[in-house]
Amino acid sequence: MRNERLKNSPQEFESLVGDFAPSLNECDPLAFKNLASEIGALKRVGFDVSTGKEHDEAYSENDKVMSVYAYLDTVNDAVEELSTSQSASWLGYVATSPCKWSARRSDIQKKHYMQQDEIREAMLYGSEATDSMQWHKKRGRASALLTIAYAHQLAADSQPTTLEKSYSTMSGPLDSTIFEYTFSSNVQHIGGMSLESALNTSETKHSGTDPDIASLKSQKRLVNLDKFIHAPNSEGFIDVVKYCTDSLGIRSRMHEMGDKMTAQMQVLQQGGVDLDSEFAISVGSGTALSVLEVMRQLRESTGSCPTAILVDQDPISLAAAVQLANKMGLGDKVEIHCERLFSKIGKPLSLDGMLQGRQVILSEDAGLREYLPNRLYKSLGTELWRSVKPGGMMATANMNINRPQSRFLHLGMGWQPSVQMRSIEGCIGLHEAIGIDPKQMSAQVTHDGLYTAYYSLK
Repeated sequence: MRNERLKNSPQEFESLVGDFAPSLNECDPLAFKNLASEIGALKRVGFDVSTGKEHDEAYSENDKVMSVYAYLDTVNDAVEELSTSQSASWLGYVATSPCKWSARRSDIQKKHYMQQDEIREAMLYGSEATDSMQWHKKRGRASALLTIAYAHQLAADSQPTTLEKSYSTMSGPLDSTIFEYTFSSNVQHIGGMSLESALNTSETKHSGTDPDIASLKSQKRLVNLDKFIHAPNSEGFIDVVKYCTDSLGIRSRMHEMGDKMTAQMQVLQQGGVDLDSEFAISVGSGTALSVLEVMRQLRESTGSCPTAILVDQDPISLAAAVQLANKMGLGDKVEIHCERLFSKIGKPLSLDGMLQGRQVILSEDAGLREYLPNRLYKSLGTELWRSVKPGGMMATANMNINRPQSRFLHLGMGWQPSVQMRSIEGCIGLHEAIGIDPKQMSAQVTHDGLYTAYYSLK
């Protein structure tokens, strides 16, 4: 599919730009013009692409969205200035010590990240700013995303709230009861284990770590988790996770994909499919909030829902997912697997062992493929598409290369996993490489412009 220069009329172009959040559009008009160009070109060749609708209550305070955007850009500027000087020092080091560069590269990168973190602490996460270092230390783990998902229910002690249900700590619904969790006996590798034992086993099995070192790593993670669960919210932190561009994008992705997946399951049910006898799979599930919300909506509206097969290599995320499922009344509809998603040589996990001949009507991996290079994107997608039965759906998403405030993720926020931002056309091409005809696909760009979700029907 060739993305030609946009030929839409000025009125059509303005209409496409106008589908996005006005406050973010005003802050970064170039990003939305580029997104509109992408969408217009794809529409012109007949591809089904749309823009999501406003859903987040943050947009009731557009001035807050814009002020947080400006605040975070000052952090971006400061970190970028340091990063530029660090890059210059790298070039100087390579020029003088080319033989030593390869051996010392990792150490130098860690040193530079720590130097950047000093700026982040002073301007963003530290006690003189939003006082949220415990959140920053999560370094992109699933529990950090859980905080963003529940941002509108967070409350600070100094901030009166009228919410019937609010959370006074930055972990939101994740509380200390997770430390008491014991994995069900039927969970392969970690069945019957406490959370700490499961962490030890997972670290040893998946990373090949020495048992003593694995134990030390597990204890450190549990100590940090406890601090995170008990860390109070400041008003500044709540403002950032409510109104910042990346938070808006994560919540939009969750809600908009949830609506699409729920609608497709309802179509199948209306066609005579018994959802209670079907299966859905979430790979790299994290806390599985997106899939659990789909199941909750289906059970509430229709009385039935598929069983969710959750696959992740982190026992803490899986334990949190089970606890969320129990709170939603879905404990009987969750099956968990603690597995490494890729081998050391990059081969994706085979689903045959856990599916045991079962096929799924829904495959979801919304937060995973954007961390993968193209080769792994395609190999994982091929494995997941193979598991979907005729009539089923594969849903995934990717951060847009033309997203607004694109510097923040890896500069101001310091998000350590490297996110592969992609064009919409590029993601369609990766689906074609899997063997999916674009006519089987649709795409929806989130209202904030950060993500595009891709839906493939078999």
